[in-house]
Amino acid sequence: MKQTVTIACALAVTALLHACGGPSGPGSRTALDVRVDDETYADARRLYLVLADDDERREETRQRLLEYLASRTDALVAEGEYDPMVSHFAEMTSLLAPRDLVEGQRVSELIAPVARWIVEHGSRRGDEPRVLAALLILARIEPADASHAQESARVAEWGREARWGREPRPSPDFFDLAPELIAVWEEHARLSPSPDVLARLADLYVQMRDIVLGQSLQEGFEPGERITMPELRMAQMLAERIPLDVAAVYLRVGDLEGAARRVGELGDRGGIEWRLRRLIEEAAQANEDGAEALGELAGGFERARPDVSLALCRVGHRLHPQDARFPLCLARLHVELGQPSDATAWYADAIRLAPAEREVYDEALGRLAQMIEAGLFSADESDIGRVRTIGRHAEEILAQREARWPTEQATVSRAALHYHLGRAELQAGQVNEAARHFERSLEAQRTREALLELATLRARTGDAAGAVALYQEALDRLAQQGPEAMLQRAMLLEHLGDALRASGRADEAQRAYSQALELMTPLAGQGDEERQALTRVRLGVLQRRVGQGERAGDEFRAALETAPSWREPYTEILAHLVVTEPAPELAEEVFRRATTGLALEHEWRVYYALWVQTVAGRASQPLSDDVVRTLSGESEEPGWHGRLAAFAAGTLDYDQLIQAAQNPGQRCEAHFYAGTRKLAQGDTAGAREQFRAAMETGMVGYFEYAMAQELLASLGTSERAMEGESRAR
Repeated sequence: MKQTVTIACALAVTALLHACGGPSGPGSRTALDVRVDDETYADARRLYLVLADDDERREETRQRLLEYLASRTDALVAEGEYDPMVSHFAEMTSLLAPRDLVEGQRVSELIAPVARWIVEHGSRRGDEPRVLAALLILARIEPADASHAQESARVAEWGREARWGREPRPSPDFFDLAPELIAVWEEHARLSPSPDVLARLADLYVQMRDIVLGQSLQEGFEPGERITMPELRMAQMLAERIPLDVAAVYLRVGDLEGAARRVGELGDRGGIEWRLRRLIEEAAQANEDGAEALGELAGGFERARPDVSLALCRVGHRLHPQDARFPLCLARLHVELGQPSDATAWYADAIRLAPAEREVYDEALGRLAQMIEAGLFSADESDIGRVRTIGRHAEEILAQREARWPTEQATVSRAALHYHLGRAELQAGQVNEAARHFERSLEAQRTREALLELATLRARTGDAAGAVALYQEALDRLAQQGPEAMLQRAMLLEHLGDALRASGRADEAQRAYSQALELMTPLAGQGDEERQALTRVRLGVLQRRVGQGERAGDEFRAALETAPSWREPYTEILAHLVVTEPAPELAEEVFRRATTGLALEHEWRVYYALWVQTVAGRASQPLSDDVVRTLSGESEEPGWHGRLAAFAAGTLDYDQLIQAAQNPGQRCEAHFYAGTRKLAQGDTAGAREQFRAAMETGMVGYFEYAMAQELLASLGTSERAMEGESRAR
């Protein structure tokens, strides 16, 4: 998602919400008494996944979780993207256990729209496992409708023919084709783990084992004459691994009894079946030996099958709720899976169970630092609630550590915690929460980074005087020397100039711009290509600010020639041209360079074309054929950016565009581009109304927000000038 401010990751630490309690925390043995929303969903889901099948809270909790997920379905359908819909389907069905999918059981109708969408769109793609899973879910939702089972049989037959051909017996090339069939049923079982599907998947593994061990053939499989000695050795290794695969089918859904039973049915020809079955049976015991066995099983699957390890550690937490090793196991697994909210929730739970274990605090905060450094986390308006959960429980971990070891510095400081939470809130358009976190960061430590973020936020929300003071403080704290410090000082002076200009101090703003230009000019040829390009873009902007517009075009061209395959300079130049003195020829030139020299994603082609259209409209100039063709072509693309292009091309009206906007970011964009159209038509009152609506979304990090603010200011300046001229006459 495009932003004017680079938003850092949103932290890697969380713990279970006090409101609903954790699996072993406050409230864990009472009914769920909170509404499931953006902020409580992740914790409610964690609570649900460690409940026993016979827990009285299970049905109500699942229904609330499904209601929350279903509230997001319409927006995903409107976007029309396949992979996000599959992920949404998987998240819904992850709340179903095998016993929920026994024939005769009814599944919530809330999943039906997603399942139907998967069947429709997955069938076109030939996505056999996802379509089979969706059809099974529909069959449980609508048991009286026999068409779902019939369609499922047809899809399965199609898949069989695709792999084995139409001959009565399959190809003898088993080692090429059987793994593909198993992969289909693995995915089917992941999405719809009914007892029948699990049994079918386990049967496939058993058939493979029987083939490689030379047992009786099943389903017409035969080893064939093509198997060589190296393949036989590989087959033996495969046969020894298959008991683990069979066990994993059931362990992934927490069914230790089913895993032990199916492994026991294998006999002991591979050499490990008996020992594996005994270990699984021991793991089912609610004593210390059982806890040790569960930990051993989870560790054994951790690398190859982390999903199985997750299920085993959840079982461990359910059977041994006071044992810190299981939430710690879950925390580490979620870290490896890139799921920071869940990871730190479990760290916090482990800390509550073992509050004196400093290593757990340091591990949690160390993981947080690593994930921030790697930039793995971000937040938008759809998942900011989870980030807030992270923030609350990160503070909890820090507070407990500070209370126990007050003189020893933690890996992540309180200042850093609130700084990154503030950036996440800013990205999601939550300006008040963002400001609160930046202020708390500065209370802990007056860092230049937090000063800059809060200053920019103040400027974007109309507090230009507050922004000026913060930029000046940031300048005072920049004491180091050298080219890097000079560049930082120049950019700070540019920001200060913008804030001074917005506060009506035009002369001071010009002095700040001139100082920035003086500092930056000798840096133009220094550093790597990207650094040089960035410097030249800022030089061009400053030159236009101080009335040297004729030189700015040369700097912009030099920036693009220095780093022709880097998107950032094109973006910064076009965004600047939207809000300053219109230069349509230059904007067209930058657009042509971008579309011929960059491998632009669809969304950026649309934004660039829209910005050039805005510049042309402000200058009352016609659009070039290149831009017209781009907008027309992109208008055929699905999703939001296709709708923006259709609006710009004139094939979608304003009401349709607003109706299609599913979140504050899209509404910000819709209002802004509606405003630029009004502006091009000479309707300044309508333009102001739309620009204000764009800013009311709070999406401060969006280009459109900043542009709306700039254009509103310029409209006000123009009107005041016209009023002055009228009074003079």
